[in-house]
Amino acid sequence: MLETKKSAMLVAYAAIGSDERKKKSVVNRLKRHLDAGMEAFNLDEITATAELDPATLLGSLNTLPFGAEKRFVIVNAADRLDMTVKDMLVDYLSNPNSACTLCLLFDSLPKKTLLYKAIASVGPQAIIDCAPKKNRSLVAEVKMFAGARGMYMDDSAIYELIKRSGESGKLLEKQVIQLCTLCRAQGHISYNDVVNNISQTAEIKPWDFLDPICQRNAVAALTQYHLMVNPSQIALLVMLVGRLRELICTQSLMARGQEYVLASTLRKRDFQIDKYKRWVRNFAPGELSRFLQACADCDRDLKSGADPDIRFTQLILQICGAVQQ
Repeated sequence: MLETKKSAMLVAYAAIGSDERKKKSVVNRLKRHLDAGMEAFNLDEITATAELDPATLLGSLNTLPFGAEKRFVIVNAADRLDMTVKDMLVDYLSNPNSACTLCLLFDSLPKKTLLYKAIASVGPQAIIDCAPKKNRSLVAEVKMFAGARGMYMDDSAIYELIKRSGESGKLLEKQVIQLCTLCRAQGHISYNDVVNNISQTAEIKPWDFLDPICQRNAVAALTQYHLMVNPSQIALLVMLVGRLRELICTQSLMARGQEYVLASTLRKRDFQIDKYKRWVRNFAPGELSRFLQACADCDRDLKSGADPDIRFTQLILQICGAVQQ
């Protein structure tokens, strides 16, 4: 949307999302429209603060370009703008300077706000989506990061990296560069390389918390549980019951010699199925069914007013075998 001719560019754009690589790409594409040697006159790049004076920004927006068709004003971290500045921008966009293009970079901007509506009314391409890619899309991108540096990274390593580092493309690329340096001699990056070298910085996803429970690792399970922000014990319990049922299914199919249908039955990838096979070996026959009953008891207690944190912790310890059943 920014590859068009300068004369056809909109008077305002908003790049919205937490993917810093995408926002940087938007800014770089915008800057390519600057005439060589005129950057000092026709580019004003501002990092927003709560103290930014509305009159200062308005003055920059109303300044005419010098020796060129267009002037560009880029506002980084626009989430920090004071409401008076946002109100000024809404008024400005009702009668903007046609020789100036404004680009606002937001981590988020609700669609119901007046500023979002004012920017969207400028044109159908004024809102630029810079949200992080979903996991499936990220896998291909991370694999590309590694491949560009002559390294191979398998899916299990990529999923673990995303789980630990989050969905920021910029951060993932930095982590891949670090791993490529550490693993250069072996020519590939494995799951264990990620586990041993990348710290957990992203907020724990609820479904990732279930893995150490399946390993019956009480310390890891409680560590990840306490890393979650304001978890819903009821929601976690529902997910835990689902995982226990999957393990019961795995145990049953393995006992009948039908491992070959595990992936299609559980709708999981091969490397995930390998984990399920390992996990079920941690449980004696009939034990998983007893833990389903323990989950039902926990659900009853939670809905009867028991302390949710204490009661759910007791369930974790019970399944991990850290307390007497």
